[in-house]
Amino acid sequence: MKKLSIIIAAVLSLLWNESNSQNLIAVHHSGAPTFYTGLPSAITNAQDGDTIYIPGGSFGDIAINKRLHLVGVGYNSDSTNATARTILGNMTLQNGSDYGSITGVYLNGNHIYITGIITNYGFSRCYVISTLNYSNNTSIGYFTIKECIFANTVAFYGGSYSINNNIFGGGISAYWSTIKNNIFLAPNSYTWIINNCIVDNNIFKEQTAYLNSCTYNVYHNNVNTGCNGVYNTNQGSGNFISPILPLSSVFVNYAAGDYHLIPGSPFVNAGRDGTDIGIYGGVFPWKDGAVPFNPHFQTFLIGSTTDSTGNLPVNIKVSAQDR
Repeated sequence: MKKLSIIIAAVLSLLWNESNSQNLIAVHHSGAPTFYTGLPSAITNAQDGDTIYIPGGSFGDIAINKRLHLVGVGYNSDSTNATARTILGNMTLQNGSDYGSITGVYLNGNHIYITGIITNYGFSRCYVISTLNYSNNTSIGYFTIKECIFANTVAFYGGSYSINNNIFGGGISAYWSTIKNNIFLAPNSYTWIINNCIVDNNIFKEQTAYLNSCTYNVYHNNVNTGCNGVYNTNQGSGNFISPILPLSSVFVNYAAGDYHLIPGSPFVNAGRDGTDIGIYGGVFPWKDGAVPFNPHFQTFLIGSTTDSTGNLPVNIKVSAQDR
């Protein structure tokens, strides 16, 4: 019933957008949608626990100071032909945004600011150009970062993070976190600072087997980095660190961004948990197309004129999502 109400609200929004050249935002409160023409007004009027469904389009900077769940239509051009992708600018998380989340958006601002004392926030299936910034009074209880693409070097400071099944185009700084089933595509010239972390089932770009400025970590079942036994203050086992492998020999089509493991790969079911090493293994396996969990519009066609009976032909194809 919930999925049906989401579909109906999204269809109404699309029809309104088509006829009025506006992008309506649907705020779901207790299962009932209310529509707004601007994202700031939607956020202002939403209540704790509400879900805000954001259509395709560009919506600028946002600030969150309550427990909200923001859901875009996705960022992948292959999966947003009918809607265009959801684009946001700078994002600021303030006091009160605890236990909120954001999924299915393209964050192209310069920064994600975390200025409050926040516990529990989730990023999933987002494309992130931004870097993370923190104020001096920031305290982060726990953040979940999963199935995202980070285009640049990113720093996860101020608390503990669960960093799962992401693709990193730059380096990473992280403390007291779990880092599992990610792919790191940056060479050694990027910043690598990982301290007091559990690092399992990741694939790193071909480089030296040990990352600089990384201490007191435990490495298990990683490709191209880690340690088997004790290395300075680091420990680990089951890592594939000799020989160092070019990623073109690890993935089906590394150059084209197809990060499935090649058939017969020794890394299939070789993760510490018995699943594949890399983004298709672990607890949060990568979903091709990065489509959010809400029903996805595949095609949306509206006729330019009415038929002989005065009806306007509308052809909409929607696919339900299992996760």
